[in-house]
Amino acid sequence: MIFSSIPFIYLFFPIFFLGFCLINKLKNKFLSLLWVLLSSLYFYGYYDSRYVCLLIASILVNYMVANLILSEKIKVKKILVVFGVAFNIALIGYFKYKNFFLENTNVLFGTDFKIEKLIAPLGISFFSFQQISYIVDTYRKSTCKIGILEYACFVSFFPQILSGPISRFSQLAPQFKCFEGISYKNISVGFIIFTVGLVKKVVFADYCGEIANPIFDASLDADLTLTCSESWEAAIGYTLQLYFDFSGYCDMAVGCAKMIGITLPINFDSPYKSLSITEFWRRWHMTLSFFLRDYLYIPFGGNRCGYTRKMINLLLTMTLGGLWHGASWTFVVWGTMHGCMLIINNLFKDLLKKIKLYSIKDLLVYKLFAWTITFVSVSIAWVFFRAETFSSAYKIICGMFMPSNGF
Repeated sequence: MIFSSIPFIYLFFPIFFLGFCLINKLKNKFLSLLWVLLSSLYFYGYYDSRYVCLLIASILVNYMVANLILSEKIKVKKILVVFGVAFNIALIGYFKYKNFFLENTNVLFGTDFKIEKLIAPLGISFFSFQQISYIVDTYRKSTCKIGILEYACFVSFFPQILSGPISRFSQLAPQFKCFEGISYKNISVGFIIFTVGLVKKVVFADYCGEIANPIFDASLDADLTLTCSESWEAAIGYTLQLYFDFSGYCDMAVGCAKMIGITLPINFDSPYKSLSITEFWRRWHMTLSFFLRDYLYIPFGGNRCGYTRKMINLLLTMTLGGLWHGASWTFVVWGTMHGCMLIINNLFKDLLKKIKLYSIKDLLVYKLFAWTITFVSVSIAWVFFRAETFSSAYKIICGMFMPSNGF
């Protein structure tokens, strides 16, 4: 039940919103939150009801750990943090990466571990990362105690549980704690944002997908050679498809939440206008970028441990960020490529400063060149993100720059 589907638009959300409006008239925060929670659990269970229990268990364990950390009587707070983070990583690891690990172990060591078909619970990376940030922020004393109902709504809130934005406790939980309900202004603003997102998804994203998907599918044929134009159509088509699809989804999530008075963080800020890879990651999937920065890059040492260590930290953070997107080496390569591009971008920026040419960044010709390089680099990396195999990605990249079958 995606946001652009008929069941969501004509059944789930109208029923949810009508029920919320009726309950809101009672001025009872508990009933309003309970309605949000039950609706969110139904939305999540629509895909596979078996995993609702997993979500509830995850919420209860993380809530309990956070409350123990907040307790003044508990002295082993570091152990609790490690346990909380390990618990969430273990959930992701088992459901999302178990088969990936076993398959690679079998290939490397000639073992014969049985690979069982295992369907990962939808959104497990998002709600687990959200709770990791809550556990860590609780240890850092940047959160406050909250009721179990508010916390459950914070984690399971249906607009953002499956694909984000990854909301911080400080951004979302206080809104449930001080729930004010609906207003005509919020309804109108939310409806407009939702509509914009819907158009992005069903018009632009689907159209770009009709261009890119057949070519990516054809690239799986070992006997087929792609032309230069076909390869570029696939790369640029998917680059645009992914943006319109994901940013459209996030707009719809923000719109749904706004209609009941909840403000979700903005996740995209015209990323394809970026003049550098660094700027791109400040504009693309911003909630994930902030998470990687605050909970991976900075704990690794950030830029506090010398220049070389800074570059290693960048590469390691982006590589892990690539793996987070999916259990495939193509995702790892995509993340590593972005890590390398960030390193090159930092080296180039430092070189311009060293030779006192940093002012050229203000020239129009430089901006055009920087935008072209950034957009093309991002598009090339997206090929690995989209391709099902390395040979498929290699075929498209070769077609883009070394066409053997004409233009």
